Amino acid sequence: MTCHIAFEALWTDAPLSDERAPLSFLSDDNTHVHGMLNIFVDGRVLPRTGFFGPDDACFNAWVRELARASDALVAADPSFHVYDEGEQGQPAFHFERSGAAVFVSVRRSAISDGPGDPTWERVRCSLDEFVAAVATFLETFRNALSEQAGPERAERWWRQLADPA
Repeated sequence: MTCHIAFEALWTDAPLSDERAPLSFLSDDNTHVHGMLNIFVDGRVLPRTGFFGPDDACFNAWVRELARASDALVAADPSFHVYDEGEQGQPAFHFERSGAAVFVSVRRSAISDGPGDPTWERVRCSLDEFVAAVATFLETFRNALSEQAGPERAERWWRQLADPA
């Protein structure tokens, strides 16, 4: 397998503090889901997916961006999708399709001062495996969100913040 996406230790902000809370604390006012996100490409873990460390990936952004990347890469050959949030010194994550291959790069942000990673330039996986990995991740994440936050909260979160449509 050349591409796999895994997550663990999901959390949200605790009300009235800087502490981490379980997803049962999600609400209309408290909508951010964070945790550990590991995107494996060619046996390597994509670096810097989290803002303040590997267990601080923002799933509000990553769910949407991975869905958009998958859609863009399936739609055309060649094609690309760039996730460049420009926040907190984050790099730009570049997903590029050429034929049956996807190349993932970590590049300097065009928005902020976030540096790239030259060891992550055009790391290859197959298009089919990338698309399948994203689809599996979206389904697994949605199920975990429902289990941990409750079905109603999870569905509201998905509709408001992460629905790739």
